[in-house]
Amino acid sequence: MALAVGASSRAEGYPSKLRAATGLPLKIYARSGADSLDGVRWAAKALKKGRRDTVVWMLGFNEAYRRGEAAGGRLHLTLRTFLLLAFCGAENSLADADECAPVVLVEPPRLTREGYASEKGIWTPAAFDIVDRVIADAAASFGGYPVCIARTNDFFDPARGMSPDHQHPNDRGYSQITAAIVAAGKFRLQTGT
Repeated sequence: MALAVGASSRAEGYPSKLRAATGLPLKIYARSGADSLDGVRWAAKALKKGRRDTVVWMLGFNEAYRRGEAAGGRLHLTLRTFLLLAFCGAENSLADADECAPVVLVEPPRLTREGYASEKGIWTPAAFDIVDRVIADAAASFGGYPVCIARTNDFFDPARGMSPDHQHPNDRGYSQITAAIVAAGKFRLQTGT
């Protein structure tokens, strides 16, 4: 069983594509508008219920949307809390690294120019750079533990991967995000996918 924390939808998005690509049974914790504090709450409940084969975290987009370049502070704390929960052993202390399920931290996809200009979001390219740095710092702070980063924007094409609202990935975009997750986590793909 794998745990997927964060997505625009339980039924659509990267979780269903990841399930199809890898054959992993996924337990999905997501809702539109969720932020990293929601993710920590979900993870605290889910990780108490037993060992996971893999944990995927895709949150940070809404921090950039709501807090702009101030996104880093809260995400810094919640992401480290999440990793502590993910790597916590039975006695509420850090488990040995070789006993821990791998964690994949997913960088949020970049927007088009129209996406940055839309609605009331205060996001900027700089806000997303800050979120990426926080993710990289969190991963580095758990050196030796099985944590990796899905470099979404090495795979994601905002011009063709965004829906008409310019804020949420379309089907192609979610396929590109899934490719980044699979590459980072070195998942074994289902035969024929």
